Amino acid sequence: MQDFCQYRGKQVLEFSRDRGVYIVYGYNGRGKTRLLNAFRWALYETAMGRTAEHQPEELANYEHANSVGYATFYVELEFSHDGKRYVATRSFDERRDPKTELVLQRDGNPLSHAEGYKVLGTVAPRDISQFFLFDGELIGQYEALLDTQGQAGEKLEESIERILGIPTVRNARNNVGKIQRAAQNQLGALALTKTKTESHGRALHSAQSMRDTMASDRDKALVEIAKNESRIAAIEVALGDSRQAERAVAQLQMAKSEATRLAIAIHEAKQGVAELGDEVWRAVLAPAARERLETLQRQAEEAQRVLFSSHAAKRDLLHLEQHSECPVCSHELTEDERSILLEKLKNSSNETHRTALESLHMQTQKQMRVLEAFARVDGRMIAEREKALRQLQLQLDDTDQEIKSIDEQLRGINQAEVRRLTTERDGLNFLIRTAKIEVGEAEKKIVEQDNSIRRISDELSKMNGMDDPSIELKVRVASQLGALFAESIEVYRSMLKDRVERTATAIFAKVSHERDFTRLKINDRYGLEIVDTKGEVVRGRSAGFEHLVALSLISALQQCASVPGPIVMDSPFGRLDADHTRNVVAALPEMASQVVLLAFEGEFDQSAAVQALGSKLVAEYELERVSARHTKIKPRESV
Repeated sequence: MQDFCQYRGKQVLEFSRDRGVYIVYGYNGRGKTRLLNAFRWALYETAMGRTAEHQPEELANYEHANSVGYATFYVELEFSHDGKRYVATRSFDERRDPKTELVLQRDGNPLSHAEGYKVLGTVAPRDISQFFLFDGELIGQYEALLDTQGQAGEKLEESIERILGIPTVRNARNNVGKIQRAAQNQLGALALTKTKTESHGRALHSAQSMRDTMASDRDKALVEIAKNESRIAAIEVALGDSRQAERAVAQLQMAKSEATRLAIAIHEAKQGVAELGDEVWRAVLAPAARERLETLQRQAEEAQRVLFSSHAAKRDLLHLEQHSECPVCSHELTEDERSILLEKLKNSSNETHRTALESLHMQTQKQMRVLEAFARVDGRMIAEREKALRQLQLQLDDTDQEIKSIDEQLRGINQAEVRRLTTERDGLNFLIRTAKIEVGEAEKKIVEQDNSIRRISDELSKMNGMDDPSIELKVRVASQLGALFAESIEVYRSMLKDRVERTATAIFAKVSHERDFTRLKINDRYGLEIVDTKGEVVRGRSAGFEHLVALSLISALQQCASVPGPIVMDSPFGRLDADHTRNVVAALPEMASQVVLLAFEGEFDQSAAVQALGSKLVAEYELERVSARHTKIKPRESV
């Protein structure tokens, strides 16, 4: 990434293996969700907020945009697919027209614009993105699968079936159907030329004409549905102004809160400047305090480094006590090598030594906190505090200006137009639901007509006097294949549902500690319900268990998918208690071959996670704060 959101300058996040778990730690506000959005931007030219999509201008790094006078950034995603290496680079520059540009390279060769979009749409279809770009804050969308009538659940069901490969079988059935109808038309045309078969030929032609009329009416309804859906999409874009207004209101509230905070900070800063005269004596001790503080800092860093090494040795020791392969490179060790390594690790992970180091480290930290109060005070402190006061006043001026700007923006929103568009959208949604019911009824009638056509074709095939047996053979084979595919779709779908249910249940059993909940039960839309020991469905399940069910579904889909992929998870523990969080962390390697976990500091026991994941933990990164608008990604030392 370069100058994307908080990530000023060029920032790189490397995934060295296609299997294993990567953890990115960061405090709130450091850019974890922005990192998830970096994947979304590279793949789909979009970035999700908590309530709506972000505008591209909002994604440019604020400091860089201010320094150069315009918004510009790019995200580059390198990945492999079907044995080929791809690099997708999507950039934004408000000086260009168009402002956004996508360049996709395959094995080092740039693809055309159209082909690039086609490849990305095939590798990572947008309508299934929620199953590999997981945002725990948007967990509610998965609950729609329990509503067997709602449109949201229908869309999600379509996405799931796409992951599982069911449309491939449907496409095969449709293609065979086209071949069958073409052969039946040939058979009917041939029958009309023979006196003996003419009556059957007319009946077949009539049935085919009726079928074509039904199909045409159905297709017109589908076109109308697509047209209405397109209009709804346009309305949603138009309603973006209202969502922008909602964001503006939220920004206004934040700006006013910031103004209040700055006013309080300015008051406190003024008091600090006034009170500084009473503590000037501390400045006399400051040089000696700083010198001692530097020594203690070096001692603390060395103790921390040794502690990290000791924790790492303990983790590797636990691994070697249970396994015979090297915990670093997974090389199979001889018994002698293992014994030598075990002995070294026991020495390095000595509990007494580590306890002494931790005690020394705590004492050093206490001394440092005391000395910092002296070290901070010197002859320049008054000037620095006055400078900080001026900066706070400038920030307050900027915030006041932002409040005025947002007020101007809100004056331009036409609320009456928003209401009109919302009413139109709701009406179109009703028309779409009605049309889909009509399409379903038409499909049933078409199937009945196809059966009539097949019966007439079969009678013709049995009659003597047909000169071209190849046409009869084509009709018969296509008919049998069509019946086979029609039956296989439901069989295949049923098999996949059973497999998803079993796999999700297995994952749920590992992440849930509630033993009264024995399994998950799948519905027609792939929604999962919890079943208790009495065989009854659990009603009104908690937000935490809703979260666990969603994670179980995503994991099961990954394992049952025709083409599995990686999972990037943001806020996956938001609704979970400590025990369930620990269970989910331990189960991460089973959820997908490659898992990228975005977590805030303290969200789970990191030492326990390292121990539970063992060699499956490939790398850890942390998001380091440089400023409020500048975050750096850096590798984390092993713990």
